Amino acid sequence: RTSLTGGYMVLGHEITGEVIECGKDVEYIKEGDLCSVPFNIACGRCVMCKAGHTGVCLNVNPGRAGAAYGYVDMGGWIGGQSEY
Repeated sequence: RTSLTGGYMVLGHEITGEVIECGKDVEYIKEGDLCSVPFNIACGRCVMCKAGHTGVCLNVNPGRAGAAYGYVDMGGWIGGQSEY
């Protein structure tokens, strides 16, 4: 287990929600769609991602291989739990 040093962080990795806005380059989803987002974060370009091992991406977490939303020791990315 890891500890959260320095205070508050939104935790959790069950990211599901409704699309409320889309940019001009979005092709496959539209406003109002419900979607789920995987909790792991990957660049898609490093050797591990290209080999299909996105769970151990080498670029998105400077501290170690792999990154995830809402995990203290996996890059500091905030989680997917709602705050409102």
